[in-house]
Amino acid sequence: MMKNLFTLVALLGFTQLFGQATFNIAPLNPSEVYGPDSDDLKAENHITNLTDQVKTIRWERTEINLTPDCLTQVCDLIYCYSPSVSTKTFELGPNENGPLSVHLLLPDVIEANAVVRVKYYDVNNPADSIVSVYTISTLVTGTEEEAAAANIRLFPNPTVESFTLENADQVAAVRIFTLDGRQVTRMNTVPSQVYSLAGQPAGSYIVALENAKGRVVRAMEVVKR
Repeated sequence: MMKNLFTLVALLGFTQLFGQATFNIAPLNPSEVYGPDSDDLKAENHITNLTDQVKTIRWERTEINLTPDCLTQVCDLIYCYSPSVSTKTFELGPNENGPLSVHLLLPDVIEANAVVRVKYYDVNNPADSIVSVYTISTLVTGTEEEAAAANIRLFPNPTVESFTLENADQVAAVRIFTLDGRQVTRMNTVPSQVYSLAGQPAGSYIVALENAKGRVVRAMEVVKR
């Protein structure tokens, strides 16, 4: 009995030590749409240090889907880096909150889409990590569609064989990418809104949701066990 009690206490201790997130990012998967005259195209969210200790956070950017001839860049709490920079670190002060963003740069391009995955993690505890997927587009379709895209839910996540979409009536197709940007499948939407990952190896994938005009309205990461 005493041994079992000790084991339970030990497990609870490890959960508190390693299982509790020490920083937060919200919203997790920001999506933004801009008109052709916009000069600062970005998707933005905020990071918050949930502790009273200084944390060193590293970010790693992966471009999942990007219109040719376009570029992206990451801005953290310290600096906006050039498109050639794909990873950097920054310090997050005790209980500090600040903006993070991914920018879409359009040299001689009018219409463009970008889906960018950024992983953030504590340098001193890499398991303490958060993945954010940013979607940016210049194809304006109206505020109603933008609002609808923000309410789309994907579940369960993680999953074993399939996932379901909720509030996705305006989605016309589902594209699934590996983390290196390779598209593994594209599926037209179905009334059941249930989509299979059967045949795909375990791991993380990016699910990009397209409207009828082929614009990515939302993207998020799903984990297959």
